[in-house]
Order: sequence, then structure tokens, then C-alpha cells
Amino acid sequence: MKKITLLLLFIFSLPQAPHALAHEPIFGLGPHTMYQYGYAFSLELERGDLGWGNQLELLYGVTPDFSLTVVGPWLYADEQRGAGFGDMVVRGKYRFFRQDMYRASRQAALHAGIKLPSGNRDRQLGSGTTDFFVGASFGYESRRSYFFSGIRYHRNGTWQGFDRGDALRYNLAVGIRPWQLEYHQPDPVFILEVNGGINGRNKMSGQTISQSGGRYLSVGPGLLFSYRNIMYKAGVSVPVVQQFNDASRKASTEFLLAIEVHLPPIR
Repeated sequence: MKKITLLLLFIFSLPQAPHALAHEPIFGLGPHTMYQYGYAFSLELERGDLGWGNQLELLYGVTPDFSLTVVGPWLYADEQRGAGFGDMVVRGKYRFFRQDMYRASRQAALHAGIKLPSGNRDRQLGSGTTDFFVGASFGYESRRSYFFSGIRYHRNGTWQGFDRGDALRYNLAVGIRPWQLEYHQPDPVFILEVNGGINGRNKMSGQTISQSGGRYLSVGPGLLFSYRNIMYKAGVSVPVVQQFNDASRKASTEFLLAIEVHLPPIR
């Protein structure tokens, strides 16, 4: 408890970032970028297909329209595996469209990333492959309402003859700010998010595995709670449609708790 208190005191004693935080989906893509030379860190506690884990994300604004993010995951032990470092992810975001209006803004961005095989495959801490993804996102944000949509295509690699099928992911999110508060006041935003995916069939030594692949659709609520340069996130995403070719495969209910801190620019 003492360590947590010291961490919070350290965060609140940091110099304030010059801009308020942008709101984005909790589980999906969003088009907002960091301001130039700005940086941030995010600590997440998440439960997904690989079970419970922590993710530390470091974000940096290369230009006003181009941001880089490095993600370092730590997975907790379960019945099948031990605890350990998972697969790192490096991703970039380029905002190619921005239209500012009175008390509102529209933005669109392109995304690309690479997942590195840093997790131990034998201990089921990683896939053992180098994977890539590309995608795009669009967002509308006003003082009252929010709308986001995103899509991304994942090209998965091969490990010892096993080729995981490529995947398509998509998301939609709508949100509302019940009270129009100022920057120096706590600011809650409630979000309803829809996330879906289509998984291609796996292959082994070039032969298609018929009992693999499929699709799912998940829905769930979320909360974004910001205060000055700090944002807290909480969300759940529950599968409502599951159509997998492997009858034993089930999509996981996802949970996420996170804190994100934006810091002043460094040059």
C-alpha cells in the first residue's frame, strides 16, 4: 500500500501536459495521436484469450500526426503455463485527416504494427512468430457524444510448420459525456463498444486444419474517467456470437483496468 501511495504522489507531482487527454475506444482502435514530442505511459491489467496479464505501454509523439507505441506484456501463471514476459508489440499511427469544428472534431488514421516473438513459446507465453497488422480508424468527438470505428488485418507467421490463420478485427464504439465539465474537473465518459473478429483456418505443414478458424462478436460497456493529464479506463467485452469450426473453442470475456498518464514534451 505504501508503494502505491508513493507512486500516486509521484504521478500527481509531475509537470502537467499542455493538452487534455483524447478519448478513444477501450478495446479497439482510435485515431488520436500524441502531440509532438509528447510522451505517455499506460499500465493495464487485462484478461483476454491468454488469461490475466499486465501491459506497460509507452507512447511518443514523433510529429503532431504520427505516434509510436511500444507494448511490453507480463502474463500471469495459470494451469497450462508459468508467469513470464509475453510477445512485445511495436505499432505506429499516422493521422491523415483532421477536421475541427465548433466544440467537435473528426479524425481518421492509418495503423501498422509488428508483434515480436519475445515470449517463450514452449511455456505458452507467446506465439513463437513474428506477426504484422495494418488497419484504419475513424473518430468523431464532441463535448457531448463520441463515435469510433476501426478495422485491422493481422498477417500471422509460422512456427515449426504451424501457420496460424490470418485474422480480421473490427470495432465500433459510441459514448456520451453526461456532464460538460472543465479540464480541471473530473470528467467521466461512458462508452458502449462492439468488437468482432474473423479468424482464418490454421495450417500444418501446408495442410489446412478444418477444425480451426471462425468468427465472434462481443459487446460491453466501458468507462473513461479523466482528470487533467491522467485517465482511468475500465471495460468489459462479453461474447454474444461465437461461430468456431472447432466446437471446443470459446471466445473469452475480456476485462480491462488501466491508468494512462500524459507528460509534457521532451526535445
